[in-house]
Amino acid sequence: MSNWLSCFQILLAGRALVQAIDPNELLKSTITKHNYPVELHPVTSPDGYHLTMARIPNARRPILFLMHSFLSSSAEYTVLGPRQSLAFSGFDAGFDVWLANGRGNTFSRSHRSLDPSQKQFWDFSFHEVSTLDLPAMIGYVLNVTGRGKVHYVGHSQGGTNFLVMASMLPEINGKIASAHLSSPVAFWSKNTTPMSYLYDELLTMIGVFEQIGLYEIGGRSVGSVMEYVEKAIDGGCISEDMLMMGLWMLVGEHGETLNRTTLNGIRKVFPAGASLRQGLHFLQMMKSERFCLFDYGEQENLKRYGKVAPPNYPLEKITAPVALYYGTNDPFVALKDLDDLARKLPNLVLKQKMDDPKWNHIDFIFGSHGYEAHQLVLKWAKAYES
Repeated sequence: MSNWLSCFQILLAGRALVQAIDPNELLKSTITKHNYPVELHPVTSPDGYHLTMARIPNARRPILFLMHSFLSSSAEYTVLGPRQSLAFSGFDAGFDVWLANGRGNTFSRSHRSLDPSQKQFWDFSFHEVSTLDLPAMIGYVLNVTGRGKVHYVGHSQGGTNFLVMASMLPEINGKIASAHLSSPVAFWSKNTTPMSYLYDELLTMIGVFEQIGLYEIGGRSVGSVMEYVEKAIDGGCISEDMLMMGLWMLVGEHGETLNRTTLNGIRKVFPAGASLRQGLHFLQMMKSERFCLFDYGEQENLKRYGKVAPPNYPLEKITAPVALYYGTNDPFVALKDLDDLARKLPNLVLKQKMDDPKWNHIDFIFGSHGYEAHQLVLKWAKAYES
């Protein structure tokens, strides 16, 4: 009883549970603490979102452009440090490394006229990140460096972002030397995560959140839900075993590659925030069994698309060379869904299964053996430089 009382007191301890941290300083620290050089670069999307990119500068070298997953940030590519994180391995291998941050996460959480407390700020899905944020950031990188192309790397939603961008804006393909997508989420009807059988419940939850004015999930601002969750974890109300059980249900059990020290480091940067609409867009694709644009309802769809159902993303327009990397213990990306994607890509150059039969959805970025995938990415990126 005393434990439950302590937990209750922790959760009622007030809104100011964490000290506000300058996001720019936090972003710098994800790199400088490992003794690598860093530059921060501000980019503004065409519709006014202020995006912050980090660069590990290697001037006049090929560009490695890294895009994060859902609920994440550029820190997913640095959190494990040298030799274990792709950002540092890429720099050591001779690449000029640029780390993107899409709208709404910890490092891109402002706008020229909107405030994150407003519903309009969160009125986006991964579609807008793909068609507005990414082209702006890639264009900025090429302008600053004077180079003609980037090697794009995206994990999970980062892969989704590339597929949307390159299909909706085919001219961007000419700026992509190679694209490397690990566990990309496109066709999503065969996934075996809890979302596959909780669709109605999740839609109800999203509706409730919107009714009470919550349009963001996983954000780290003062007074956010995550602030209370972090306090509950630190106070022992949520145990490490509970965290791991929930994690394995989502991404596939692989306890050998994620130890306590690693988990504690990841918790400091993940989750980094996203819009509810991003999650809803994925759920819609799961239900429709299509890789398609956001469904606004029949009337709004007619206004926006000229048809009652949202159109499919035109994957046949992706002409850049694309490599796919996947694990066989990944509930998020079923092999049948990945096969559907592979068949529709006109310039698929690699479909790489990772050897470890327990390789899961997050081993590419958080697993202790993720370097195996990183070396493959760097090898193929170099091949497209020669």
